Amino acid sequence: MSEMFSLLQDGLSTKDPHKLQQAESYYQRIVQSDPSNAKAWHILSVIAQTLNQLDRAETCSTHAIRLSPDVAEFYNTHGVTLAIKGSIPQAIGCFRKSVALAPDFLPALDNLGRYLQESDRFLEAEPPLRQVADAQPANYTTIFRLGQTLHALGKLNKALSVLYQVHELQPQLAEPLAEIGRVLAARGQIAEALSIFEQALELKPLSETTHLSLCHLLYGIGAVDRSIECYWNVLNHNPQSARAYVNLALKSPAHLQDSDHSSMTALAADKTVNVKHRAGLHYGKAAIAGRQRDYDQAAFHATQANALLKSDSVKKGYAFDAKRHHNYVSNLMSIFCDDHFARTRPFANPSQRPIFIVGMPRSGTSLVEQILASHPDVFGAGELRLIRFSLERLMLNDKTGDLSNALRSIRGQTIRQAAAEHLTRLAELHQTSERVTDKLPENYFHLGWIATLFPQATVLHCRRDPRDIALSCWITRLVEVHWSYDLEDIAINLQQYNRLMCYWKDHLPINVFDVQYENLVNNTEVESRRMVEACGLPWKSECLKFHSTQRTLLTASTGQVRQPIYQGSIGKWKHYEKPLAPILDALEPI
Repeated sequence: MSEMFSLLQDGLSTKDPHKLQQAESYYQRIVQSDPSNAKAWHILSVIAQTLNQLDRAETCSTHAIRLSPDVAEFYNTHGVTLAIKGSIPQAIGCFRKSVALAPDFLPALDNLGRYLQESDRFLEAEPPLRQVADAQPANYTTIFRLGQTLHALGKLNKALSVLYQVHELQPQLAEPLAEIGRVLAARGQIAEALSIFEQALELKPLSETTHLSLCHLLYGIGAVDRSIECYWNVLNHNPQSARAYVNLALKSPAHLQDSDHSSMTALAADKTVNVKHRAGLHYGKAAIAGRQRDYDQAAFHATQANALLKSDSVKKGYAFDAKRHHNYVSNLMSIFCDDHFARTRPFANPSQRPIFIVGMPRSGTSLVEQILASHPDVFGAGELRLIRFSLERLMLNDKTGDLSNALRSIRGQTIRQAAAEHLTRLAELHQTSERVTDKLPENYFHLGWIATLFPQATVLHCRRDPRDIALSCWITRLVEVHWSYDLEDIAINLQQYNRLMCYWKDHLPINVFDVQYENLVNNTEVESRRMVEACGLPWKSECLKFHSTQRTLLTASTGQVRQPIYQGSIGKWKHYEKPLAPILDALEPI
């Protein structure tokens, strides 16, 4: 028995198929003679998982759990198999069950934090990652994930502290330095960020991820030529870099040769390439075709891109659910009622520092922020998720996990703390600016919470022809916006958005200032003056020179707001009337 266990351990550590098969034969005999031996079934699951026999691994771990449903290790192993197979929500459920059975079981805590982080559930990911990091101060992989999570949560000072800790543990690794560079870039410390990226590349000159982060930052600060050169350097090192091709297609299509187009086509058809990268290649080709006024070809590639992403989101359990979305909007309207605002008003924060720029994606939020960020008293922070995280924290702290219940019983101290935390995060981004913008479009969902915390803040609501919004959402690569992969889903979102904004206009105890994209494009100075006045700021002529403002821009509209105002995006939907035809009747003016 001890010899077989040693053989098993050696086989698992070396992944030696011969040794693992020997061990498997032994434990197969055990379960044949004793089918109720849960431990043997679990070992068979681990062996199958190591041999990448995932269906068999899942079957064996299911047997183990059925026989012994109170063993934390069994759920952890089962969860790992599910995660490898791509069933992330189910895997997270298994890790939670494992931790519930054994709150100090570090492998399950580590896996739970990892997959919550990879699912962008950062608030939930932080506690298990921190627990593992505290228990294993030399576990640089988990500590690094914790640093990334803190960065995503907007806790930039803490993120830097943790990431420098990783760098001290593993000074030869490039990625922790690169993440430090990303945090510094988020704080507007561009020179420091560029220097850190260069140090990271000295450590790992062929790191595609670090090169691409440097490329994005250079493009974001307006160093376009250096950025394009950097993307080409990536391709010189790795001719199969789908991400480099995508960015060149979107940012410098004229420099792509016929051979490059052929490479993009081949990569987009290669099923071994990450599905998001394949979709990105189709979006890139759609953008190129659109610039060439080959609108049928552009629509073809947009259709291919969205089909790939929709299939992937369905597979992973993240597909858009129209009924759930309708109920979510209805719930917001029910929760944030007149009684709520009257009850919570005494606890609100009087700060006018935050400026929230909201609207549907592709409605002009980037342009509005760029104009305002050109004002010397405004810091443009880009798309922040602070408000969303604040609400999620409220739900996580409630025993029922229900937002309506959490807000019904909310205490004044909780509101004050949430507002103070938000202002602290803004101060980490920029300490001195009189105003700080947050241009996360989806904050239109959260205007009730924004009004609860900051009733004197400025809210700028970006409006645009819904047909142009629909087209732009459909034909543009939008990261993790699952409803943008299907035209009918886009139409449903526009309708629900309109419904919610109408409600907010009637009930919010905060002024919502409408900015019509078409008016801003056609009469920039007049509309810009109105926006600046709405923010309670004096007019500054720098706002009209927004395209030359030196600041970091890292959204899908970066290239557009680096140019003077142009009218090419108004009425663009008319070129795609055929693919849009099924939803045009549903796109009523907003």
